[in-house]
Amino acid sequence: MGAQHYVGRSHTRAPYVNCVSTTDHYLAMRALIVALDRWVTAAQEPPASAYPSLREGTLISVDTYRQSFPPNLGISPPEQNLREPRLDFGPRFTSEGIADHIPPAAGAAFETRGRLPTPMATIAAACG
Repeated sequence: MGAQHYVGRSHTRAPYVNCVSTTDHYLAMRALIVALDRWVTAAQEPPASAYPSLREGTLISVDTYRQSFPPNLGISPPEQNLREPRLDFGPRFTSEGIADHIPPAAGAAFETRGRLPTPMATIAAACG
């Protein structure tokens, strides 16, 4: 198992492999709604994007992620990744919604990408 996807009450990892978050996300969600309202109604500029990107080199392959993952944290990067196949339903599927290939032909898998892990030196500096 990875980790749960809800506001947890447990302060231990078991039975999960990775961290259990005990943070209540409702306060952050309320702050984001207030900020979104300001961006839309008051024409206030939102902050710069924090999403990783291929252009900036912060969106990387799973193999590179595993190699870049900081050691000795007591947590592990995922052992496997989702590799969904591209499905070919035929030439008319996109334009007309007609599937000419039933079942669809499986093509090359989509490549899973992840965020470049934060270097340990950066984490240590932020923690004081």
